[in-house]
Amino acid sequence: MAAEVERLNLELSGIAEDLEGILAATLDVDDFVDLESLKVKAVHPPFLHSQLEIETPRPLPVPDPPAPTLIEPLPPKGLFSVFGRKKYEKSVVEARATYESECEEWRIAIQQAEAMRVEAAVRYEEEEQQRLANLRIELDRYDAECAQREQVATEQNRAVDDLIANLGYGVPEAIEEYIGIVISNAIYPDHFPVNHEYSFRPDSAELSLRVSAPAPDQMSTVKAYKYTKATDEITEVPMSTKACKDRYAGTIHKVALRAAHEIFEADRRALIGTISLEVGTHAINPATGVSGFIPF
Repeated sequence: MAAEVERLNLELSGIAEDLEGILAATLDVDDFVDLESLKVKAVHPPFLHSQLEIETPRPLPVPDPPAPTLIEPLPPKGLFSVFGRKKYEKSVVEARATYESECEEWRIAIQQAEAMRVEAAVRYEEEEQQRLANLRIELDRYDAECAQREQVATEQNRAVDDLIANLGYGVPEAIEEYIGIVISNAIYPDHFPVNHEYSFRPDSAELSLRVSAPAPDQMSTVKAYKYTKATDEITEVPMSTKACKDRYAGTIHKVALRAAHEIFEADRRALIGTISLEVGTHAINPATGVSGFIPF
């Protein structure tokens, strides 16, 4: 519980610092916007299908089996040439029969090897053609996406060039667009959002600016959090009414000064002569009971 109280009080301290620094946060920042910096360059991601750029592995060679060799028995010598003649002739017949059988098997093996080579070549060609087709599809898709990114960048840069040119001529729409860019850079605390509405009158060079801030009842009135050990409870210590009013009024004053400061500092060409500034909030008007903008 003590740790929770410490966390809550740190949050309160952060909120107070945010509100106190609303004006100071912009004084060290040059609010001028270099419109050239808004130009972009298309950034393309790497091609995600680079594996399709690798050629299909070619099939391993299927060698022909070696041809069989006829090995005939050696003719007998001496007495064996007489008595072993029949046996020798029989061995020769058997050797030649074996050779013929092996030749037949070899011819079949040759045909099988050729069939395997043909099949592997056909399969390779089919896979390679499929790879090339897929690569073409992915490259076309990638090129189209790159072209789209290039087009978006070109259009944005063209719009920036138009804005720069029109701003140089003092075109009211360009001035309002530039002010919108400046205001969009004005970052306020999340717990104190500020909105801007504006319009420019070229005949008087006056910018009508309405700034909407949160209503007083939307701001925290807690001064601190306290933990009571006896009751094991966390209680709020409220701010005084005067402290709440002073903090809110001071914050509104900072918002008003900041709004004028940011626009005048950003307008280096002095296109805006005066600012008609109105600061208030959207709430229920206590006098009429109608919800709307209440100027301060």
